[in-house]
Amino acid sequence: MNRIVVLLAFIALSTLSLISYLFLTPAGLGWLVILALALILAGLLIILRRQAIRPETKLLNQANRYYLDGNYDAALTLYHQLLEKSPNQSHFYNLMATCYANQEQFEQALSCYQHVADLQPQDADAFSNIASIRVKMQPVDESKVAASLDQAWKLIPQQPRRSANYYTLLKIAFTEMEIERFERAIQACDEALRLQSLANTPRLVRGLCLIVAYSEEPEQVERGRHDLIQFLSNGFDTDVSLKLEIHYMLKAREFLLETGGIPDDLKPRINRSQEPK
Repeated sequence: MNRIVVLLAFIALSTLSLISYLFLTPAGLGWLVILALALILAGLLIILRRQAIRPETKLLNQANRYYLDGNYDAALTLYHQLLEKSPNQSHFYNLMATCYANQEQFEQALSCYQHVADLQPQDADAFSNIASIRVKMQPVDESKVAASLDQAWKLIPQQPRRSANYYTLLKIAFTEMEIERFERAIQACDEALRLQSLANTPRLVRGLCLIVAYSEEPEQVERGRHDLIQFLSNGFDTDVSLKLEIHYMLKAREFLLETGGIPDDLKPRINRSQEPK
């Protein structure tokens, strides 16, 4: 249904309503016609609104399909078009930043995340994203990374959603570990686990940090080993790239080997069909 059809339908219904009003008013029922006309008008306005946003929705869906297929250049072209229509949509900047980061174009990704921070200066996630990108840029400016992390920490208590805070804290934990602020990384993991007690990914970061930061304290090392064993038993509970998944799985096993060995139930096993009879 295009706008012309909607307009003609409105004219026809208005005419019909007027005629009905003239007939029903003497019986005291004219208000019913007015109510019906108001409802019809509201419905038509909703239809027009949907017609107005539909092209943008289609464009966004196509851009997201390109993104999921790994066609980041095509996705970025469409995200730029969406921004021309809605320049203050931070969501589009976040999507673009992810595309640039996946292409290792970190300067462009950083610029996008800074736009998000400008549009939403109270959003802790915006600053955690800035920190996570800065730590990938060589040479790493740890003071700028730390400043972004500190701002994210400051804003977290103001965030309304527990689930959003969990993922923000998780990003903070990884980045704090990268710049070797191990105690802050452990704190971020503890906070994340308070929000989602059954989560597993925070145990990876906390385990690694405990073993590194407290290598001379057997109790803390054992705590770290327990975290890593639990992590390896269950794996990531968040979406990460295969490359990162392999990297951290190997890192966790390496730390376990260095601090006492890997439990038998986590050691690789040969296929039963290949065992000698």
